[in-house]
Amino acid sequence: MKGLLALFLLLLPALAFAQQQTTVNGSEHPELIPDAMAVSAVFSMHSMPTAAAHRAKIGLSASDLAIYAAAMLSYRSSGNHTTATYNNLMQSLSADGQNKLKTFIQAEKAHMQYHTQPPIPQ
Repeated sequence: MKGLLALFLLLLPALAFAQQQTTVNGSEHPELIPDAMAVSAVFSMHSMPTAAAHRAKIGLSASDLAIYAAAMLSYRSSGNHTTATYNNLMQSLSADGQNKLKTFIQAEKAHMQYHTQPPIPQ
């Protein structure tokens, strides 16, 4: 009996840790998916060499699409600096391109899941 009690006491922090982890389903609550995570996921997918068809789904003009494709190539080769790439894109794209990219990223949240990180037990 003492062995079971000791085992329970050893596993208690792990059980509490597992219970605190949650998953946000973007199809139900896209507003709970952090923007930075959504941008990073889209950029990671769109920076792949075979992603031209996926990039075209944004609906950018030819000139904005060329800017976006170049930014994705730079993103991939520069170590994936999401914030800098996003800020540079927002300065380089036309106003219409900016709106289409923002709308696309928000819509993509519906296809994502976000797993919250529970605090590390002390």
